[in-house]
Amino acid sequence: CDITVTIDGQEFKCHRFYLSACSKFFIVLLGSNLSLDYLIIKGIRPDIFELILDSLYKGDIRITEDNMIDLWYAANQLEIRFLLEETENFIILNISVDNYLHIFDVA
Repeated sequence: CDITVTIDGQEFKCHRFYLSACSKFFIVLLGSNLSLDYLIIKGIRPDIFELILDSLYKGDIRITEDNMIDLWYAANQLEIRFLLEETENFIILNISVDNYLHIFDVA
């Protein structure tokens, strides 16, 4: 691990390579500053970032009705295209009478 990402006080030891391989946000941020070894990200919950890391490192995308909006928001913020597309597809397939107002409010 060569960079520490901190979210709401929780530290995640990461590899610049994995972060940059899938995220335009990290490409821009880390590619221009090779000495950066500590990063604070706001606006994303730690549990959601952990899901993102699982998808980057293991290919394990765990989208549920409970996390789909937060995961979509984080994927959008971090510019992770494949995760954004997977989350959008999940939302489309799982839209219901119970959650449509919340989904359209976020959109």
